[in-house]
Amino acid sequence: MATEEYGFSPIIKQEMIMRKFTSLLFAFILAQAAFAQAPATWQTAFNQLQPKLQSINAQILSRWDGQKHGTAFSEDLSLANSNRGYELINPATQSQLLAAIDSMLSAFEMVGLRAIGLTIQYPMFVEGFPNRDKYIQFYENVVQLARARHFTILLGCQATFVDSVFGEPNLTNDVKNFYIGLNSTRYKTEKMQMLQTIIDRLAPDYLTVEMEPQAMTINLLQSVDFQADSMAAYTEYFLRHVNKKNTQIGAGAGTWDDFVYFEKLAQTGIDFIDYHIYPPHFSYFDDVVFRIDSLAKAHNKELVIGEAWCYKATNGEMTNITNPVATSAEIYSRDMFDYWVPIDTLFIKALVNLSHFSRVRVTSFFWPTLLYGYLTYNPAIHGNMSFSQKLRSGQQAGFQRMLQKQLSPAGAFLQKQIAAATAVTEKPAERPAGFALAQNYPNPFNPSTVISFQLPVNSRVTLKVFDVNGREVATLMDGEMPAGNHTVTFAPCDLAGGLYFYKITAGKFSRIRKAVFVK
Repeated sequence: MATEEYGFSPIIKQEMIMRKFTSLLFAFILAQAAFAQAPATWQTAFNQLQPKLQSINAQILSRWDGQKHGTAFSEDLSLANSNRGYELINPATQSQLLAAIDSMLSAFEMVGLRAIGLTIQYPMFVEGFPNRDKYIQFYENVVQLARARHFTILLGCQATFVDSVFGEPNLTNDVKNFYIGLNSTRYKTEKMQMLQTIIDRLAPDYLTVEMEPQAMTINLLQSVDFQADSMAAYTEYFLRHVNKKNTQIGAGAGTWDDFVYFEKLAQTGIDFIDYHIYPPHFSYFDDVVFRIDSLAKAHNKELVIGEAWCYKATNGEMTNITNPVATSAEIYSRDMFDYWVPIDTLFIKALVNLSHFSRVRVTSFFWPTLLYGYLTYNPAIHGNMSFSQKLRSGQQAGFQRMLQKQLSPAGAFLQKQIAAATAVTEKPAERPAGFALAQNYPNPFNPSTVISFQLPVNSRVTLKVFDVNGREVATLMDGEMPAGNHTVTFAPCDLAGGLYFYKITAGKFSRIRKAVFVK
């Protein structure tokens, strides 16, 4: 018999099919039982989020021409999150922690991720802060591990969490003591110094210097003004006083924040606008992200999505929420359960398509362990757990599966999405035929202008600005640059209006052009 030639009789094959069907049916029944056991609030959120995310995906697809863009997809390197405080610098466990971080990076490679999101919060690198040198040494080791695997590094520097859920107790105590007498002037001076230390010691590819003003206000104990004008002013201050070298500098807000934050920051000299996406509710996703896209194009800014994961709240919870968005332990603890897999895959699909549509440079997802494993909700076990216990339990379960290189349904879905984008053959960028320095645009300008130049070969480049008396007033570039087309933003907020000259030197090539700053 033909079937028996392959090793199975028809009867055995039929039995195997029945067993597989029974197994799938049993899994379906378990899933339905888990769904039925979920809290009523979860069911309401699920029923509101699913059609919303389907609508968002439809809107993105209706605007997008289908062309794939080379977005570097990323995950938060949570084991190295600075809010873990003393856990990062414990000499008894640090070697094991660094080994675990390297395992996490290896697991990221399996999914196809090409970047990492790293969080180092103010004031941990500030002179005089407890254990500053130990923290710097730890992060130098982390960056070395990431660079060895060729990851792009997106680094965010906001303010340390000072609550009992997200902040490590010893670090929280150090921060609160350090904040005695804190005001806006002291904040911007100390943070400027910390940003320079980050660039000098870690050299990230992208550095977000301000983000999520609601959370910043809370974490800085209401002692620093974070209105839109103030946040933009801090950003300009950092841009004027920090030597960014080859690091791209950005700032942004959450899509739930007042849009005026994006408008003010777009007028500064930042290289990119960073935005965080958590709640897809109301117009926080499908309206705001398209407005950000248009704003970035109008101001010639790149885009980065620094954090993103679907906020599992009901519309009513979003309306009545008292904590700043993206800081609620109750909402976050829901993420740990496989009840939400259909929602998470819809959200991932929306983020991937949006990244291609808006030509986002880096898109970083949150909760890396969920790419590897979830908890299955059991009211007898999880019903009496605190929110913090649920978070820890879920992350531990996911991390164990991560070490085993097992993907969750959400992780497998993201892996396929990235692979599909990577498989698209794009025409290689042509190398410029020669050196060139373009005229800045716009010109005359206020408050900023973009200077473009091209290199036919890898070169050491200096790009400096001089006043009419020949005095150097700004260094826009000083370092090794790859062959290709490049842009840099000049935002002379503290200079007088008038005529300026910008000069590029790359090997034996040198050119000077004029720019007019109008005040």
